Parts: sequence; structure tokens; C-alpha cells
Amino acid sequence: MATKEVIGNSAVGATEKPFKFEGNHFKRWQQKMCFFLTLKKCVYILNEPIPVVPDATASGSGTKDISVTTTNGDDSASAGKEKTQTETTEQIKDKTLQAEKKRQLWIDNDYVCKNYIINGLEDDLYDYYRTYDTASDVWEALKKKYDTEEAGVKKYAVSRYLKYQMVDERSVEEQSHELQKIAHEIITEGMSLNEQFQIAVIIDKLPPGWKDFKNQLRHKTKEFSIEGLITHLRIEEESRKQDQKEEEKILIVSNNNKKKFGAALKPTGKPLKNQNRNQNRIKNGNPSKAPYARQQQQPPPPRNDFGEFLCFNSWKPGYSDADWNTLSDDSKATSGFIFNIAGGAVSWKSKKQTILAQSTMESEMIALATASEEASWLRCLLSEIPLWEKPMPAVLIHCDSTAAIAKIENRYYNGKRRQIRRKHSTLRDFLTKGAVRVDHVRTDDNLADPLTKGLAREKVYNTSVKMRLMPT
Repeated sequence: MATKEVIGNSAVGATEKPFKFEGNHFKRWQQKMCFFLTLKKCVYILNEPIPVVPDATASGSGTKDISVTTTNGDDSASAGKEKTQTETTEQIKDKTLQAEKKRQLWIDNDYVCKNYIINGLEDDLYDYYRTYDTASDVWEALKKKYDTEEAGVKKYAVSRYLKYQMVDERSVEEQSHELQKIAHEIITEGMSLNEQFQIAVIIDKLPPGWKDFKNQLRHKTKEFSIEGLITHLRIEEESRKQDQKEEEKILIVSNNNKKKFGAALKPTGKPLKNQNRNQNRIKNGNPSKAPYARQQQQPPPPRNDFGEFLCFNSWKPGYSDADWNTLSDDSKATSGFIFNIAGGAVSWKSKKQTILAQSTMESEMIALATASEEASWLRCLLSEIPLWEKPMPAVLIHCDSTAAIAKIENRYYNGKRRQIRRKHSTLRDFLTKGAVRVDHVRTDDNLADPLTKGLAREKVYNTSVKMRLMPT
């Protein structure tokens, strides 16, 4: 009773009151209202019926009859029975009084609870539900109406879950959370969804711009949780935003260079050779004007301050490929790699391997080792450029062999061939130092594919366009 008699003494702030119920999100409003009524110490009204007060007259007469029938002729016994009868009557009166207090307290708390509930409704719903007698009647009427409606709406949660598709214009992390909310609605309805199934659905519904990252996640051999997937998506999204900012910086640098030097000046600010030959010729056979003309056409001295330039970084991924024992008489594979900077190919190579590979995985690993050595050399070269961004990021190399990628991700090589073990050690050394990182790419998207084998005309044309060797 001590916990129920406090009706208005709980200090509940305005921020703890539930929102006005308009007919939507009944489950949410119901939970918030239950918490609010619990703080007000009157939520028990919804589950407990009104206390019943026993009839004092009927109870007293019944007790009296029992005492009369048990009376024997003895005077002392009669006095004891009368005393017992008096005490029993007093106990009945006390219980009746307590029951009346409980009943009155229940009526008061029911009034408070009912008004708390109907005050949490909008005006139209308030006018309709205020005619109910008790708080439990209002509560049951709301549950009967809106629980059924929400159950009908949630039947289409599976359809929304299957038809949901992410777009590039919105944040991938936010869209992943929305997909998780729909999955939670399905689970709430009693249908079980495996965590790995939810992960596969999120990966499959990534936007079209995330095609490469989607393929990378699909080829992951190690299983991870939904939280781990969301972390991967967040990191990738932040990396893409950073790359976009760097591309914007590159555009600013190129525009500044065009405005400052024009198209005919080198980056040092000096004019190209023989640029002003026609302007410095002697006019009308007067040799005295030539030095003056040469003096007038001389450009201003170059400035050595680089404060007007921004850091330049336009790394594009490299590609590595190998053709294992296709058209070779000596059973040796062909390695090929290509590296792009600012959208154009700057380094490429196609060469027959000197080591005899016994599988496609070994030939791809040999090609990756050669490409990693070239990537390390390019990093050292670009680090000497003053305007290049420091520190140098790792060079991304795309490879179309999942077996080779899985093998180099392992710290240990369990093969018996010393030559392949050395290539594995070379790759592990570059990966540990952060010089390179290897990622998977589809064979159709591998730009190094034409460097190792003959392809159809369409594939050769597409790869040439991506290398910027042909106009788009």
C-alpha cells in the first residue's frame, strides 16, 4: 500500500510525458505511457480489478450463529466465547474498513490513470475515449483497435525488406540502419532472420557506385557481424568523401595553374623553347628593334614560393594479372601490371615469368610481387615531388585471383618451393610496411588483362579507353 498511495507526489518532468497519440506508432506510445504511469505509481490499475468490500452484517451474523451452536452450559466457557465473538466482530470491522479504503484508493487512482491516458491522446480521440468508465476500459479499447491495425500494416514488412534498394545520393550508413529497422519489424512479428542473411542482404543492396566494394565484401572468407559490416561501410564512406575532396583540390590546382601561367608555360613558369621566335624576329630589316622586342617579350621572373599551390595527390589503383600456361611452349606464365595517376597510365609491363608456376595462384602471386616492387618504386619517386601530399598513401593493386589474395593475407606460406616462398615474403613485407594493399576486382574490369593474353576487340577497346590511350 505504501507504494500505491503516492498518487501525485512523484516528480515527473514534462520531458518524460509521452507524445500525443494521433493513431500512428501505437506500440511506441503504449510503452512510453506505461513508463509514465509507472512513475506516477498508478499503472497497477490497468491489471487489477476494483477491490470488493465484504458485507459486515452477513459476516457478523454468521460468526454469531457459530458461537451459539458451540455453546455448552458452562458459564466460564460462555464468557470466553462471548469475548471471542466480540474480537471476531472487531476484526471483521477492521477488514471491512481497510477494504473500503482500498476501494476508495483504487477509485481515485483509476480516475488519475484514466485522465493521464486520455490526456495523452489528440483532441478527436480524447472526445471519443473520455466516455469510457475506467482506465482499463480505455486501455483495452485502444489495444483492440490499434494493435490490430498495426499488425495488418506489419504484414507488408517482408515486401518492403525485399524491395528496398540503396541509392548513391544518400548516406550508405543511414540506409543500412533503415534496412535494419525493417528487419527488426520482421523479427518482432515472430519470423526469424539469420544474422548472416541480413549481412548478405545489406551487401546485395549497396548502391551501384559501390560495385567494387560490394565484390570485395562478397569475396571475404572470414564472417563478420552486422556491427562489423556497418563499421566497414562507415570507413569506406569516409574514404570516398576524402577522395572526393582531394579531386576537388586537384581541380583547384589545375585551374590556378591555367590562370597564372596559361597553356604555353611549364610548371616552373618559364616559357617553352622557341615560343616567341616569331615575335622576336627583326621587323622591316631594322636590327636595333630586335633586342628591344626581346626585352619586351621576356616573362616576369618565376616565383619560388609555393604558397599558392595545394597539395597534389591523384592516385588511381594499379592492376595486376597473370596468364598461366595458355600459349607458352615452355609452360611459363606471363605477368602484366599497369599503374594510373590522374586517370592515365604511367607505368605498365608485360613479361614472361622466369619461375615455373604450378598453379594459377602461384602465377598470380608472382605477378603481384612484380607489381608491388614497381608500386614501391613509384612511391619513392613521387615522395620527392614537393607538391605531392605527405605522407604517401599505400598503393592499391587490384587482382582478379581470390586464392592469391587469401594466400598473401596469411602470414605463413606452407609450400615447399623456395622461389614462391620468396615472392610471398616480398609481398608480406610490402603489406606490413603499408607500401601496398591488395584488393579483388572482376576479370572484366582488370585493366592488366590485355597485357597477358589476346582479347576480343571490344574488351581491348574498353580497357584502352580506361587507360586513356583512346578518346572516350
